[in-house]
Amino acid sequence: MIPTKPYQRMIRKSLFITTILPAFLIILIGFVTFLGVYRMIEINNLKHNIVQSKDIVTSLNQKVTKAINNNKHQFESLNPKNDHDKTEIRRLINDSIHIKDASMIYILENHDIKMTNNYEDKNLSNLLRIKSQNIKFNNGYYKLSIYIEEQPYLNQLHYKNNQHLLLVDSYDNVLYSNYEKIPSNYKVTLPKFGYVYKSEYIPELNAHIVLLKDIHEILNDGIKLLSIMLLTFIILTIFGYVSSSKISQVQTRDIESIIKRIKYAKERKLGTYEPLSRTSELEEINKYVYDLFESNEALIRSIEDTEKSLREIQLKEIERQFHPHFLFNTMQTIQYLVSTSPKKAEEILQKLSEMLRYSLRVKSDNVLVKDELLYIKKYVTIQNVRFDDKIKLLIDVPYDIKEMKIDKMCIFPFIENAIKHNEYECDLTINIRIRENTHNLLIIIKDDGEGMSKEQLRLTRENLNLSVYETTHLGLNHLNHKLILKYGLRSKIKIYSIENKGTMIALRIPRGR
Repeated sequence: MIPTKPYQRMIRKSLFITTILPAFLIILIGFVTFLGVYRMIEINNLKHNIVQSKDIVTSLNQKVTKAINNNKHQFESLNPKNDHDKTEIRRLINDSIHIKDASMIYILENHDIKMTNNYEDKNLSNLLRIKSQNIKFNNGYYKLSIYIEEQPYLNQLHYKNNQHLLLVDSYDNVLYSNYEKIPSNYKVTLPKFGYVYKSEYIPELNAHIVLLKDIHEILNDGIKLLSIMLLTFIILTIFGYVSSSKISQVQTRDIESIIKRIKYAKERKLGTYEPLSRTSELEEINKYVYDLFESNEALIRSIEDTEKSLREIQLKEIERQFHPHFLFNTMQTIQYLVSTSPKKAEEILQKLSEMLRYSLRVKSDNVLVKDELLYIKKYVTIQNVRFDDKIKLLIDVPYDIKEMKIDKMCIFPFIENAIKHNEYECDLTINIRIRENTHNLLIIIKDDGEGMSKEQLRLTRENLNLSVYETTHLGLNHLNHKLILKYGLRSKIKIYSIENKGTMIALRIPRGR
């Protein structure tokens, strides 16, 4: 994604704020209002439900108490340890707790006997105890405890309304709780924050019945409304962002198009020319970007081609420097001289090693003129051993030019070529002449060898322009390409030759290179 400009971000930001801020304030006010109204409704609901809960618990307590008192005389005549009496006792208690819309569990016990209808072995600490009374039987007193197992209205408070019922004594001990966060047998002080609650005192139980609701659960009850508000806000946010982006894009479309094309131009992915969507002064910049891209691409291609050619020439130059034919002939000559003239053989071997050391010196492409001439002298000395001193080398180079730098091995190929083509091994004179003018060094190499016919001269000149992979004339060919690539066409090698008269080579190298 292309980064936007600061002015586009400012336009989009201002439009986005003017769209979203009012919507956010409306939703915020609506949500706060919802919490206030919903809390008020819950408080009123708690007031009503706590009264109803108190009435139900009180009514159940009174009905059970009345029924037990009515059976008091019958209990006194029965013995819980007697199996026959046990059946009667169970019947009497079940009749006492058999009340419409309520299911109860009883426990009758003393230190050595226990009777109950809790056949499912429910945890009594999770049940609301509405009655605890000592009952007299003919063998002593037994404690009777009665718990509410099921009561539709009380169950609805917990499961439907998420209201929690507690029974708390005067010492703030929790006698009963259906709220997992406040367990039974727990001393509690009801918090001032996070809950809404109402309480009523029940004299029959000497305890307060408390109905409370967690504010977080109030939020859960209103989650649907909150979700609608959030969904509305998200839709408005998306709409505001999209609309502000669209408007800012329309206002800055042409500028962004130019920025995008500049990016593509940097990545070399810009295609053919495309005008802007609207006619404006920016079209001049757009045209300039395309023109600059095309010029840059042409320059890059030229540089790549040049680098490729230079690499090819360097490879061929390495191949040429290790000319096996010259090494073979020289080693044969040394082998011959070892037996006939050991000192001469040692001298030739020394010059050969110096030549190899010079040719392998690749740290610099430029050498002093005097070093290049010294290399040529050693080469001619070695060749004269083979040709019985028939090669004469004349050097006409002023002293100050000898201290200048030229391209390494830029003269040697011509000397090598002149000797190689002296087929009849006649006397051969090679003249090296170097002069300077304001900007260039002019190098002329002449020999009085066989020369070339017009056809041979034409072919030789054509071979100079072939690729290094398309010719076997590596020496002159690669040197010609190298000079043209480095210095331009003005440094191209010029060859002149007359059959049976000799050959002259001329080349021009800029000074100070």
